[in-house]
Formats: sequence, structure tokens, C-alpha cells
Amino acid sequence: MLPTDRLVTDIEIRVRPNELSSRGIIHESCYIQWFEEARLRYGQTQGIDFVAADPNGYVMQIAEFETQYFSPIRVEDMIIVHCWIEALEDQSITFGYEATNNDGGKLCLAGRTRHVYGDREGILGTIPSVWKGKLQMPHDNQIDTSGQ
Repeated sequence: MLPTDRLVTDIEIRVRPNELSSRGIIHESCYIQWFEEARLRYGQTQGIDFVAADPNGYVMQIAEFETQYFSPIRVEDMIIVHCWIEALEDQSITFGYEATNNDGGKLCLAGRTRHVYGDREGILGTIPSVWKGKLQMPHDNQIDTSGQ
């Protein structure tokens, strides 16, 4: 169920024939790509480029991915992927997702990804304060880093 206490963005995706599995439904490897597109769109709406590295080489890197499958998605279906922030911590952001069929709003997928802010060597950094200022979270889920 979509949260009502925070910003939720969405993107529309028309399912393409090359995303089909041999079973005639969409291959599960597409889910993470769709979630990624939705996450990047979320960042764009907040003026954040989650792909670009900062001057020290730190970028957002996926650390966890989970999904639940509810109903088939077929070629030429138009789906809407909704994205929101579930948790914002000093070194990571957890995003939630739901994918619904645009024809009736039936829930097809739900999932979550957790991304850490780190460099190419795997050393974690702190998520930039400017990002934290732009990202919308209910106060209960946001860690206070002001030191007060």
C-alpha cells in the first residue's frame, strides 16, 4: 500500500517485447531496472542526481534488493512504478516501490532497495546534508545528524 505521509513519485513504463521470458511474461530481471528508473525519477523531482559521483568519488550503490510478485505483467502492458523513501540514514537510503497495471490499478510488484553512499573501494561515506535537506521523510524515519 502506498504511503500517505511522504512524497511518492511515479513513472509509466510500457512493457517491451524484449523483456519477455520464455514463459510469455516479463522476466524478473526487469524489475530492478524499473525500480532504478523510478528511483532516479524520484531524485530528479528533488533536484538530486543519484548517478553522479561527488568530488571525492562517492556514489549511491545498491546494497539490498527485494521484490514480491503479485500478478503477471505482459507485453504492451502499461505499468506505473511508484517510488518513495522508506528510511533515510547517515550512510544509506531505503526506497520502497509498487508497480501497478495502468488498466485498473492492479498491484503487480512491490519491493525495496537499500543504497549505500560509498566510494569504489567500498568505503562508506555520509549522505550529503544537501540531499537530506531535499529528501522528504516523516520525522520518525529520519536520523538527526545535527548533533543536538
